[in-house]
Amino acid sequence: MTIEQTREYNRLRKRDQRERDRKALEAEGIVKPKKEWRECLGLGCGKLFWSQGKHNRLCRSCREKIRDVGDCSAHTVGRQAGQREAWVI
Repeated sequence: MTIEQTREYNRLRKRDQRERDRKALEAEGIVKPKKEWRECLGLGCGKLFWSQGKHNRLCRSCREKIRDVGDCSAHTVGRQAGQREAWVI
C-alpha cells in the first residue's frame, strides 16, 4: 500500500466508526437522528420530506422549481426561511 492509500483507508475507517457510534447513540435515544421528517416551506407545498437538518427546508420538487426559474439562488431561499408568502416560484 502506498502512503496515499493508507491515509484513505484510515480516513474511511474512522468515518465508518463515527457512523456506527452515532447509530448506536441514536438507538439508545442519547442523540437525535440526523434525518427526520420535515414540512416543506415552499409556496403552498407543505409536503413532508426526509430532511437532514433545519437548513434543508425545501422538498426536491420545490428545489427543482427554483432551479428552473433561474433568478433565485439557494442562498436567497435560505435567508427567506419562514417567509413563505414572499417566495415566488
